[in-house]
This record gives sequence, structure tokens and C-alpha cells, in this order.
Amino acid sequence: RARAVMELEPETIAIAFVGRVVVWKGVDVFIEAAKLLKASAPSVKFVVIGGGEAEFLKTLQESVVQYDLQGDFLWMGPRQDIELLLNGIDVLTVCSKRGEGFPNIIGEALASGTVVVATDVGDNRSIVRNDQLIVPPNDPTRISVVWQFLLDNPGDRSKFEKDGITLSSKLYSVEHMVNQTDRMLTDLVSLQNER
Repeated sequence: RARAVMELEPETIAIAFVGRVVVWKGVDVFIEAAKLLKASAPSVKFVVIGGGEAEFLKTLQESVVQYDLQGDFLWMGPRQDIELLLNGIDVLTVCSKRGEGFPNIIGEALASGTVVVATDVGDNRSIVRNDQLIVPPNDPTRISVVWQFLLDNPGDRSKFEKDGITLSSKLYSVEHMVNQTDRMLTDLVSLQNER
């Protein structure tokens, strides 16, 4: 269903940005990385999901046209069906330049079995927990290299998908949250009793 919504062919690899389209989220870096990858990866489509600053969005779309990538980009705007769409995306890319804490989209993507490539800002590294998929901020070349690795190594990509599901169910499940909260509260009671 997700692929049908995005009008993607089954053999197409979908690399997506999901988030607010604002300067610090690095959509411009995503586009630069797409330009670098496209020559060696004609079956890839780039999906941008999210709304934001209209003037910045216009500038981004103009750069896609300038790079002759307009046929390779799908601009979906803000959506309410992210859970569905994540199931049709092969690689989520978080290109934030700064300002991240714990981006929910990473946890959501991991839980859906979507590989996540993310910049090394905020908690991204501690959420993804795979140094092969962490890149420096503002580095489209490194992003394109990681994308190419994932395209060239479908077995690794499949392993990363499974690892993400395992990681999210282990660390971010309701059961884990309840157990961690119970442990913290027990420790606080013990500390109070010692006083």
C-alpha cells in the first residue's frame, strides 16, 4: 500500500527524508547527496515528506530542477500516514545539521524495519547504534557513500532492517519503559530510605 501511495515501482529503492523542511534539518544536504548518488543509481527515487518554510522549499525544489533530478524526487508535503509510508521506504536519512534531541522518526523507522542513515548530532548515534550508518553533519559525500554501500550490499541492508526492529522492540517497547521506570523509582525510594 505504501509503495502504491508513493507511486513507486517494486524494484525502485526509496530513500527518504521525513521531517520539517527547515534549514537546520539539512534537506539541502539530502539533495546534494542525491546528486552525487544518482549517476550510479538510476533505480533510486528520493522522497521528501514534510512541510515547512515555503520560500526554503521553493529554493530546494529549484535546486532539484537545476541538478536535473526533478524526475527522481517526490515531494509529498506534510502527511498524517507516516506509519504507513515508512513501510514503503528503504532508507530513511536524517540530515540534521544541529538541534536534534531524540528524533522520533528514527525510532519509528527502526520499528518499521527501515534502515536509518543519520548525522552525528543530538542522540542520533545512541538511537541508531550502528557506526556504519552515522555520518558527519553537512557531509553529502559521506551520505552518498553510505547510500551506495546499502545499494551494493542488499544482505547488509536486510541485516540492518532486522537489527533495527530488534533494537526498537528491546529498548523502546512499553515493557522496557515500564521496567526502567520501576527500576528508577525503586532506586529513588532506596535513596530516600537511606537518608
